[in-house]
Amino acid sequence: MSQAADPDLPALLPPVPRPLNARASRRAWNELPVRIWVLLTVAVALATVYVTVTRLQQALNDRRLIEQGLLVHAKVVAVNGSPTPKRWPRNEQMTATIDFTLPSGQPIHESIDLEARPDAYLQVGTEVQIRVDPDNPQRWTEQEKAQPWSHEMVIPAGLVPVIFLLSIISILQRRRVLTVWREGTLAKGTVVRAQHSAAAPMSRIVHFTFSDTDDRRVWKVLVPASFGIPRKGDSISVIFPQGNPRRAIAATPYGDLPGGPTSVDMNASSLK
Repeated sequence: MSQAADPDLPALLPPVPRPLNARASRRAWNELPVRIWVLLTVAVALATVYVTVTRLQQALNDRRLIEQGLLVHAKVVAVNGSPTPKRWPRNEQMTATIDFTLPSGQPIHESIDLEARPDAYLQVGTEVQIRVDPDNPQRWTEQEKAQPWSHEMVIPAGLVPVIFLLSIISILQRRRVLTVWREGTLAKGTVVRAQHSAAAPMSRIVHFTFSDTDDRRVWKVLVPASFGIPRKGDSISVIFPQGNPRRAIAATPYGDLPGGPTSVDMNASSLK
């Protein structure tokens, strides 16, 4: 679709190519195609920080346990709940019930989950060697030496490229929005409805049709609630790339327009 700029629109915006002012630069980050990727980037970054901190704490605790834990030889009294004295290949994780005694004389009867060990077996009546925290016997490890840090941090390291990729996509989406601001066509639309946006709670998704045209297709733009909440039938000024109204943006949040934020985009009666 090709929609020419409405000649009745007031000439409140600079001519094409419009300058990249500070207001437009800030606003572009909040457009829905950009905001979604920014939120994804932030979410993955926070998850990476959480996983990194959690994994780091666990690795440090494991290292202290390996270096300072009490070495015990615990007797296996059951495997996967069975006291049958048969050999269980440790091809997968299994539960062992063990008995041992702390140096204080306190007997411990505990169920532990043993990781898979290829070519190893577990049998009732035999012993497993573990290191235990004497102050908290539920903290234990079967490891004899600490895993390399490269192994411990493999998951956080794998998330870093994802953050980088999402950041690049966010920047590219913002550039596309700014291209619309600088080079797009200014036109007038008629509001069909406005609805809340889960991705942008302080804004409204405004559905509109172009005015003074037979094309009744409905398009949408994101408008900050601080600029007023339009009602059905109100006028709204939009900027869009020629032939691609799907990428339309509301004009007012980008330009330093005279008369305040509601002077172009919507009627005074539409404000709440």
